[in-house]
Amino acid sequence: MEEKQLVDQSKSIIEQSKELVIFEKADNEIATGLLKLILNAKKSIKDYWREPKEKAHQAHKSVTAKESEMLNPILQAEKAIKDKISSYITEVRKKEMETEAKLKEKAKESDVKVEVKVEKEKVVGQIAKEVWFVASVDKETLPKEYFVIDMDRLDQIAKSEKGKAVVPGVRFDFRLRAETRR
Repeated sequence: MEEKQLVDQSKSIIEQSKELVIFEKADNEIATGLLKLILNAKKSIKDYWREPKEKAHQAHKSVTAKESEMLNPILQAEKAIKDKISSYITEVRKKEMETEAKLKEKAKESDVKVEVKVEKEKVVGQIAKEVWFVASVDKETLPKEYFVIDMDRLDQIAKSEKGKAVVPGVRFDFRLRAETRR
């Protein structure tokens, strides 16, 4: 089938779908027939574009592979340097914070009102982003609101048990979804 024929067929199906109203069994049968037309139209459209898409995909894969081949050593070097810098500046920052805390404590002990500021090391062209992360978790003391519900597992139970499963705090339900066969 040619592209113009496929476009015309699609327009016809769209018009029919807009006019479709289902009030009785006969209307439902007409709608199912229209869905069968749609299935065939989808297959024809996908078949039409399969070869050009495959050629484009192969070309893209080839170019991407060459790009990756050239980029990987540079990206590895970038990561290695950033890791080394990050380790260094993290240690420097921790020492600065420690020094600042000690100076504040001394000022507090001697009842002197002093503003303590430690000179921070800076390098031109370098930005240091502070990134916080979870270093460890104690499951015994962690509040319940931080536990995650495994919806995928619950959905699998719903599908396999079809409403017969009992999970405290969970209500299973279903909906019908229209499908068609050619």
